[in-house]
Amino acid sequence: MGPFIITVQNGVVVGAEFETEPDPGLTVPADLPTITELFDIIFDEAQEADGVVIEYETITGIPTSAFFDRIELAIDDEITYLAELLP
Repeated sequence: MGPFIITVQNGVVVGAEFETEPDPGLTVPADLPTITELFDIIFDEAQEADGVVIEYETITGIPTSAFFDRIELAIDDEITYLAELLP
């Protein structure tokens, strides 16, 4: 599901929408993370996942890509977060 464009103001998600036209029936989840919350997700997932790959933006330090393979030999358990600051 996704990708989403998430608008955050003062540390709170105030809006979210699909980046492209979604498949019929899909809705935007209510629990999309802020960048701060993404750091928490990275910390938590890194403790439990079998595979973790994180990339950070060199100037701002935000995580631009966070990939987690929760169970190494399982199918469809992987999750990826991509983030960027928009003007």
